[in-house]
Formats: sequence, C-alpha cells, structure tokens
Amino acid sequence: MVITTSKKIKQKFIKKVRIPEIIKDLENITSNISSKLSNIEANKLDLFIEFKKCESILNNVFPKASSAIKSEIKSLLNDFQKRKRLCWKIFKCYQMDRLTEQDIYDSYAKISSIKEALIQEDKDLRYDNE
Repeated sequence: MVITTSKKIKQKFIKKVRIPEIIKDLENITSNISSKLSNIEANKLDLFIEFKKCESILNNVFPKASSAIKSEIKSLLNDFQKRKRLCWKIFKCYQMDRLTEQDIYDSYAKISSIKEALIQEDKDLRYDNE
C-alpha cells in the first residue's frame, strides 16, 4: 500500500511539473505550424520538422498522460507512423509529396486538441490541490 501511494504521489508530482512545460512546447509548435500554413508547399520541410518535434514530445508524455489523452496521443502517433516512409538523406528530405495538405491540417487539429486536453488536465491538477 505504501509503494502504491508513493507511486501515485510521484505520478501526480511529475504531471504537475511536466504538463505546463509540455503545454508550452506544444504551443510553440502549433504557433510555428500555424505560421507556415499559408504556404504549405514552400514550407513542407519546416512543417515536417515541427511534426517530428511534436512526435518526440508526445512519445515522452504518453506514459504520463491520463487514459483519455493517451487515446488521442496514440491516434496522432499512429498517423505519424503511417508517414514514416518520409526519409532523410544528407540533409535533404525525399518523398515530401506524401505529406498532403489534408495530413497537415488533420495533424495540426489533433495536436491542438491534445494541447487543449493537457491544459484542462493541468487545471484539474491545480484544483485537486486546493
């Protein structure tokens, strides 16, 4: 029982500290993506890089997230995996044409949704302590 309680306290502490940082990172990424949506063709490489940053953050947050958010994260990570065929070769990205405009908008919407869910979870954690 003591071990279970200490694990729960540790998980809650990690969430309380990490979620605001993760939200800030996702806000930066969504802002960068949003600024590049006006000219997708010219910005595909930059968008791809932002999605890779997001993938890294979401892989890190997945074990810490609540079950409701995990399903959203898993869905987006699965989308990223489907596009794994995009490959890097000496600073040049080939097959960027596989990243469609619809893929970009769908991923952007999912990232925004996950960010909002994390914001709400962060608010809940703050309320729990009051």
